[in-house]
Amino acid sequence: MQKRKENLKEELYLIPQIFKEFVISLVNNDLEKLKELAIKHGGLDSSINISTIDQLLNKIDITVKMFQLSNGVVVLSLNYGKVVRRWELLQRWSRGTYVIIDRSGNVELFFSFDKFFNLDEEEGWRLGDLTNLELVEATRKHDGTLMITFYSNILGQWILATRKLPHFYNIYENKIDNVRRIVHPQIRHAIEIEPKLELDNLKVVLDGLESYVHMFEAVDPERYPDEQYNLGSEYAPLTEKEKYVVYLTARRLDDLYLLRYLEAHKLIGNNFRKAEVLETKDLSEIERLVKSKMLGEGAVLRFESEEIPYRLVKVKNVIMFVQTEASVVLALVKGVIDDILPILQRQNKKLYEKALELRDVIPSLVEIVEKYANLIRKLLARYNNDEKKVRNWLKSRPNAVRAGIDFIISYAKGEITLEDAIVYLTRQLQYRKDRIIEWIRKVEKFLSTVDSS
Repeated sequence: MQKRKENLKEELYLIPQIFKEFVISLVNNDLEKLKELAIKHGGLDSSINISTIDQLLNKIDITVKMFQLSNGVVVLSLNYGKVVRRWELLQRWSRGTYVIIDRSGNVELFFSFDKFFNLDEEEGWRLGDLTNLELVEATRKHDGTLMITFYSNILGQWILATRKLPHFYNIYENKIDNVRRIVHPQIRHAIEIEPKLELDNLKVVLDGLESYVHMFEAVDPERYPDEQYNLGSEYAPLTEKEKYVVYLTARRLDDLYLLRYLEAHKLIGNNFRKAEVLETKDLSEIERLVKSKMLGEGAVLRFESEEIPYRLVKVKNVIMFVQTEASVVLALVKGVIDDILPILQRQNKKLYEKALELRDVIPSLVEIVEKYANLIRKLLARYNNDEKKVRNWLKSRPNAVRAGIDFIISYAKGEITLEDAIVYLTRQLQYRKDRIIEWIRKVEKFLSTVDSS
């Protein structure tokens, strides 16, 4: 038993190093090593024939964005996919990972949070799994956007980023912009709230702390209708009352140790507003505070033991519950169903079963709706936005699928969002999996005839 515990402890503390090895293998285009790691730590089926790195990443639900600066420096951004089939080590650790590579091949790695889960959501995060761990720290869960900042010696400056995009990414032109220019709307909003996040100010407030990745939460309950992004989830107006940026914690770069909140707050001094650390370490008391809505969205708990360096666990408020079949679909489209399922299981069995039923089919529906909308956009361009002519063209096609076409056209014209189109379409299909699958099959058949013609 003691030997098993020692092995477990060694394995858990090696997790960050395993992911480091995965990232380095990615940088080196070492497909064989990536396959070995993905089979062992990413849930990859060893019987599947993988011939490219893109295929491998797709199979294990990890996304990698590549950005190239005009000076030849390459930046990679790793994140878990929108819909993850299995939460293995590699998927969990890909959250907000950045890699900077100069023209000589020198590499810098920056890791923020690894993915953590709601109470009772995943194995290892269930109440029974936590009984042998000590609750060492708890903080209020802020309903915002994770912002990270780190110092690049290659670029000679601080970088501010979301868990997906760096500050020098021009969302409108889909390319790297000048590294001195802030263009990403989420980051722009965050700097408007907290000017110390401006890059020139970061030099001052984080002087001497270049050996850490620093993590913030940018919160804003206000909606920005003209922007593609906002700060926080759609529930933020319900859970948050003011705009603010809060300093969460930091990760040490040399050993990837994730500081406790109080350690990080001592490190940062009085430079930033800090996450609210709860006095109580009584889990039942924390659950009571969450249910009473006194903590807004909820709480984040840190458990530790001799075997486990940390386990972060979210306990969320009832505001996060979904109430209808439409909200189940919306959660599936947005990729946040994992946040909701464990709560839903306890509160509404019918909707929980509906979420499980539709979980695999909605991503396919999103994909085919986008393809159908692309066809409609081409037709609108061909007929000078004459919708009547587009509809007549569809009527002339024997295999054209006209069920839900109003929603597809409205989405193609930019009158409604993709999320709205999917919700309206699934409602028309009575939220039935068999009808959704049949609709997808018919549209695929129709689109294939259009392509062939």
